[in-house]
Amino acid sequence: LFCGLAAGVSVPSTLIVSMYLESSAAGSALSMYLSLFLSQMLQGVTAYAVFLVLRDEDNSLGEILSHGFARLFALMAVALLTGLCILLGLLLLVIPGIILACVLAVTAQSCVVEQLGAIESMNRSVQLTKGYRGHIFGLYVVVGVIFFVIAFILSFVFGLVFPGDNSIISTVLGAIGNVIAVAFDAVM
Repeated sequence: LFCGLAAGVSVPSTLIVSMYLESSAAGSALSMYLSLFLSQMLQGVTAYAVFLVLRDEDNSLGEILSHGFARLFALMAVALLTGLCILLGLLLLVIPGIILACVLAVTAQSCVVEQLGAIESMNRSVQLTKGYRGHIFGLYVVVGVIFFVIAFILSFVFGLVFPGDNSIISTVLGAIGNVIAVAFDAVM
């Protein structure tokens, strides 16, 4: 379900961005905003779908999508603030950024499920991750290694099938990576 939701949004957007929008500076800027918009919408939709599954509630896809859209601007604020915090932490010798990524790991989920604003969601994530940050870091490492292995195998296979055409390889790997990342983030 979660990979299907992720693939339903990220694969078409990745293909549109890679085929049509990255040929100019304006297209690159537009593709960046389109990717941010779609990834935040997708994160909201998948987080809400996971919440419903965990509560054993059954809702229609339309209701799940409308809930994700309703939280879109709050999720974009969450993405901006958490991204800036983690970037600042990474600039401070990497380790603080990794710690902040673990501390803020469930900020988007708090925003969607508890319908909190950006700052409140960040504070709630601090509370929810307390005592579990080592586990969160371990999950990030395991998923990162799995993704690296999958990307390596796929790039090798696509390199054999499409020798010399790296744009197809990077587009497919980008779409697959986005699906894995969003599905993982939603169920975390």
